[in-house]
Amino acid sequence: VVDLKQALDVAIQSPVWMGTLDRVDIYDTGELLNSGSVIINNKGITIAYDAPYAALVHYGGYIHPYGNITEKVYLPPRPWVEAVLNGNGPVGAFDFVRYYQEEIDAEFT
Repeated sequence: VVDLKQALDVAIQSPVWMGTLDRVDIYDTGELLNSGSVIINNKGITIAYDAPYAALVHYGGYIHPYGNITEKVYLPPRPWVEAVLNGNGPVGAFDFVRYYQEEIDAEFT
């Protein structure tokens, strides 16, 4: 059974995301994947990506390729985090109950 960070890593590396600039996935150098962290505690879940372009990849937006201010290219959103958490994308949702069943059972017994 994979944990939440592993599920997010698989989603980033999945070739199912619509891309531009001759790319069909969002995994290239590994910087985005390696910048991710997941903290789970009694206050909830914190998922963070520190790569400077993480929000652009996740939510989409416009860029000026290679700093060319006369050209604007739209990068579509590739919301891998939402897909893993909610199952509303081209990758499967993380099964929290299955992974954390022992903790859930312990909490209610």
